[in-house]
Amino acid sequence: MFEDFIIKALIMGLVFSCLAGPLGSVMVWRRLAFFGDTISHSALLGLALSLIWQLPSQLILSFFCVALAIALTLIPFRSKVSIDSILAIFSHGSLALGLVVLALMDRPPLSLTGFLFGDILALTWEDIITTAFVALGVGMLTRVFWRSLLTTFISEELAKSEGVPTLAIKIGFAIALGLTIGLLLQTVGALLMTAMLIIPASCARYLSKSPAQMIIVAIVVGAFSFVSGLWSSYVLDTPTAPMIVVSALGLFILSRLTYFIKR
Repeated sequence: MFEDFIIKALIMGLVFSCLAGPLGSVMVWRRLAFFGDTISHSALLGLALSLIWQLPSQLILSFFCVALAIALTLIPFRSKVSIDSILAIFSHGSLALGLVVLALMDRPPLSLTGFLFGDILALTWEDIITTAFVALGVGMLTRVFWRSLLTTFISEELAKSEGVPTLAIKIGFAIALGLTIGLLLQTVGALLMTAMLIIPASCARYLSKSPAQMIIVAIVVGAFSFVSGLWSSYVLDTPTAPMIVVSALGLFILSRLTYFIKR
């Protein structure tokens, strides 16, 4: 029989996959892979500030990630600097500033290893329930605004011609992504967060024939990556988060090979 912490990690993996499927697919459509990476890296600054101010880290981190995601969505409209440059500036600058702030503390209770890899084997039922509610909310909103979302992120010009409020759709997506990263970063870590948002969706892109199918396949790939990664980590006694990412990477390589063979 598996231990309780393994069961919790498996459930979280399945729930997180349902959340990452639609978000990751949108990121792949819009080529926003570095967008999520920037928010995850910059979140270290939010964690450091919460420790200094002695405020609930989950609340401050969620607010910080949502505010940053909205800011990064709006800045390109008013700036001549390329989006890649803006993301790189925020990513590396905030990460460096967060490390400096932690170094200035007498006894920083947060390590860089914990920030990168999280502690998915130390989950509580409260973490799982919170993630499930967020996943349910994202799923419902995706269903309600599916056509507007799809049109905006595939052809923004077409969406504007049809009267779709593209800016509102983008801000809504930024809020959903920022909230997801803010709520789960301390649990799954920055490495697992960004990898499981991007890799399953990228894998699904080569195995799907429609956007809706891509989201479903991304969820399945993400769930299988969690299951196989946890099992491999348990059997081989290796770090859990990197093993999950390795499993996802293996599925991506397999999807690419399948795509080339079919061609």
